[in-house]
Amino acid sequence: MQRRQQSGFTLVELMITLAVAVILATLAIPSFVSFVEKSRLRGATDVCRKFLSERFGDARGGREFSSFDLQGFALPQVTARPASG
Repeated sequence: MQRRQQSGFTLVELMITLAVAVILATLAIPSFVSFVEKSRLRGATDVCRKFLSERFGDARGGREFSSFDLQGFALPQVTARPASG
């Protein structure tokens, strides 16, 4: 009896590949979340810096302003958490 040559992957090979993918994802996701949070915080800091710079420019130029209106500035949503020690 002659054996047929079969092509493809075995179940064990697929399971090992899936396990490696899951391990890599568990390592990458926290880093990605941290990157996104830092990026949002940096964006909010830049917006605040721009706003304050414009207000200081108004004050130096002798122009008066009565309120701090952030309507024209798009502040990103940032959540603050205590720093882990």
